[in-house]
Amino acid sequence: MESKSNPEYLLRLAVAVATGIPSYLAAALVGLFSHDAGCRIFRAWNRFYLQLFGINLTIEDMNPAGSLHGCVFVVLNQSSLLDTLITETVVPLPAKGVTNIEYALVPVFGWICFVFSWVIVRQWPWQAKRALRKISGYLQGGGNILISIEGRRSKDGTLSPYKKGPVVMALQAQARIVPVLLQGVKECMPYGAWWVREGRVVVKFLETISTDGMGYEDRDTLLDQLRAIALRELDLLESPCLA
Repeated sequence: MESKSNPEYLLRLAVAVATGIPSYLAAALVGLFSHDAGCRIFRAWNRFYLQLFGINLTIEDMNPAGSLHGCVFVVLNQSSLLDTLITETVVPLPAKGVTNIEYALVPVFGWICFVFSWVIVRQWPWQAKRALRKISGYLQGGGNILISIEGRRSKDGTLSPYKKGPVVMALQAQARIVPVLLQGVKECMPYGAWWVREGRVVVKFLETISTDGMGYEDRDTLLDQLRAIALRELDLLESPCLA
């Protein structure tokens, strides 16, 4: 489905809008009373959306089954508006995302963050610190956190500068870090595009990194380790196109 004007594509888009708005509203309403129940509605529609547009989603988990609890899932690369929709659909529950106010204001994709994610306003340090304290308690209680480590989406697939926030979150809670790599997303929805192409997307949960016994002074070491992992994994890809 290469063309936005393709009649079949327009029909699928109409179906997505007609089903997505009530589904997201229902998920948000239920989520106010039961976060996990709202998440399941949200994730069910996301899976429907991906299937509707011909996106074949595969998860590759390099960790023991059922072991990923109380972890910080750190997305190492992001290049598409689909990134958040996909990753928030596959991280084991209970889980919440962490995003900045700039993304949360993006129509549809970002709005749902107000219910299912902690929204951090970087311009308000007091709000960010309060959110980090709540996130630490959530992790220590067994919940999972999803966050991107890049400051912005990449236009060409290269890595943007990494931010220390995700590493600091993990260190504060002494939580394990799960490096997450996305493969094929930018081919399905390129940077700056508002249409979706058919293709194959792989989400990789790489081996966890322990933060036991580590402190704030280790943040740069962890940051360098995560970037080295991303560069190594991206270098192993035989081709950037999976479609």
